[in-house]
Order: sequence, then C-alpha cells, then structure tokens
Amino acid sequence: MPFLRYRIDWFWRRFRFGLKYFGEVDHMTASARLADTDRFQALDRAGVQLAVVVAADLTDEPAFLGWVRSQLVIRAVSLGLTPPRHLLASGVPDG
Repeated sequence: MPFLRYRIDWFWRRFRFGLKYFGEVDHMTASARLADTDRFQALDRAGVQLAVVVAADLTDEPAFLGWVRSQLVIRAVSLGLTPPRHLLASGVPDG
C-alpha cells in the first residue's frame, strides 16, 4: 500500500483512518508544512482519511475519545462498513 511509507501516529486500517499529532516543534517550519501537505495529499489519493490532533485536543480525554469514536463511526459508514459495537459504546477505540 503506497501510504505505508508515511508515519501515521494512530491508524485504523479497516477504516483507512488515521490521526496525525502536530507538535509545535515538528510542524512549524515551511519545509515541515510542505511535507505535511505532501503527506496529506498522498494519503488522500490512497483513500486514507487523516485528521490532525494538537496538544489542546488532548486536555479533555473523555471528549477526545468521544470525538475519535464519532470520527471512526462516520468513516465506517462512509465506506459502507457497519461500525463495530465497541465504537458505539464508551471506552478507548481499538485499531
């Protein structure tokens, strides 16, 4: 799979959905932003949906996990997949 050459911080293969953590240091330079754009475009062409997570997103763990769960359910439905029941319940989503 062509997207495997890119590092994705969290990836759910079945849903072709990933989260990329954008830390301030690694993604602030012009060259880093260009590389990020290239990565996003290549992953999009490969059918992978990638969402960005920043430090502020992680301050409220229940809210963050709820958001991740909802994104995985939305992605599953968009791909014509039935979301697993564990995604519809509370807890940490599995990859």
